[in-house]
Amino acid sequence: MFRTRTKTTQSGSECKLSISLYRTQVSYHSRSQPDTPPDTLIETLSTLSILITRFPAHFSYSQIKPQPLTAIAPLLTHPRPAVRKRAISTLSQFFPIAPPDLCAQLLQTNVFPHLEADANLEPQRTTVNLVSAILRQSPQQLASSFDRIIPGVLRAVQRDDDELCEGCLQALETLLLRSSAEATQFLSSIIQTGIQYIKYDPVRILA
Repeated sequence: MFRTRTKTTQSGSECKLSISLYRTQVSYHSRSQPDTPPDTLIETLSTLSILITRFPAHFSYSQIKPQPLTAIAPLLTHPRPAVRKRAISTLSQFFPIAPPDLCAQLLQTNVFPHLEADANLEPQRTTVNLVSAILRQSPQQLASSFDRIIPGVLRAVQRDDDELCEGCLQALETLLLRSSAEATQFLSSIIQTGIQYIKYDPVRILA
């Protein structure tokens, strides 16, 4: 009985501590000015990643304010690539336990617009990498939006940008590994894209 009570107490303490740490980190980020050192932002995001990895159940409550997706998403447009990369990783970790309405909001605001044919190149790279990261963590939460996401990735892979192309191919690979059944209707187009880039020879093009 003593052991059970101790375990419960520790669980409650861990919950309070993790939520307190989260609020401290997000509060600091919310007050951050545009000139906040990128290293500070990266360290903050790394701490949040540790918290969600260590205490995932404690962050599944919709009453937590501010919600992680809402607090972290603005960093997807940060001018430093390293900050964007860490924001992508952290967002993908919180995505599986986020409220459905916030997941939908993230897709509407930060994904769909940047998969359009005329989207700016840099945000499109970030978006493709975000899609790939979420597919690795929780592909089932994107399945209902595949009819918008996959065609967008297939369009993006045709743009003349090696970094974007590589990101798109990785996203399509992750899609087939993690959610092949839901992507069946796009399988032919994905295979054709793979065949196209198997033949790609940048050395020959440069020559």
